[in-house]
Amino acid sequence: MEEAVEFLLDTDDSDTPGCLYGSKASDCAPVAYVLALVLVEHDPEAVMGEELLDYCMGLVVNSHGDVAGLLSDYARTVGWNFDADNYDIHPIEENDD
Repeated sequence: MEEAVEFLLDTDDSDTPGCLYGSKASDCAPVAYVLALVLVEHDPEAVMGEELLDYCMGLVVNSHGDVAGLLSDYARTVGWNFDADNYDIHPIEENDD
């Protein structure tokens, strides 16, 4: 994940005003990464790479409605929990139910 986040923040840690997932690009990058993982896992045509990461970052930063739905439905299938009430994402821990 670190490499993907570094790619997404290559230019700077821009402000993301009005974004549901955070006020800075660094807040949004992990969400975009997990969204990309979900797409790769569930869409046979999706390929992890810079193009997909950039596309997902755009969806996240612009608070596209599909992001929350996809993460709510599928984040756990790629090892992540998505809290739809707080728009927060974190790796699944052993004590998560």
